[in-house]
Amino acid sequence: MSEAAIVTGAASGIGRAVAGCLVGEGWDVLAVDLEPDPTGPGAPLAADLTTREGNRAAVAAAQPSMRLVLPNMAPWAIPTPSPDTAPMTTSDVMSVR
Repeated sequence: MSEAAIVTGAASGIGRAVAGCLVGEGWDVLAVDLEPDPTGPGAPLAADLTTREGNRAAVAAAQPSMRLVLPNMAPWAIPTPSPDTAPMTTSDVMSVR
């Protein structure tokens, strides 16, 4: 069985670094991002993971016969302390994570 991973936030930053490391180790990587980088690393997939459809598209694009590891690298920051965070912002963060 091949090793495979769906890496979110894979077009830049930590997500891109994780995807690159996994590809370098011989893994099959589905590189998911809102605006994926077609030059790699991994197979690019455009998906909005804050939506059910985006999540379903990412899982459907993965090869079902492979064991998956799902490192979530999609960035999201809350500029205020948690007690001051509006419920909508908290909900948005949790939908990505």
